[in-house]
Amino acid sequence: QDPATNFLPGGEDPKLATDRGMSALASIADGLPENGRALVVAHNTLLRLLLCRTLGLPLSRYRATFPELDNVTGTELGFSPSHVSLLSFNAPLYPLQKRV
Repeated sequence: QDPATNFLPGGEDPKLATDRGMSALASIADGLPENGRALVVAHNTLLRLLLCRTLGLPLSRYRATFPELDNVTGTELGFSPSHVSLLSFNAPLYPLQKRV
């Protein structure tokens, strides 16, 4: 029912992993120039948890909200002072490369 609370025995607590990931994202963002871009590569479960946290969704919904995240795909977020936008999700990398 709640994979963020009832995680696999011996696995990392998803809440703690998300906190660690958010700290890493904040550190990356602090090092960017204004309007800068960064590429973040991680395992798909952590990426889905980070998407939930960033977009204000309950961590318990990460599997239902983002059921699949294929390997070697891109998810793009846009940040402004007032909100976060999900620009693309699980997209083939070619369109993302073309927009750069």
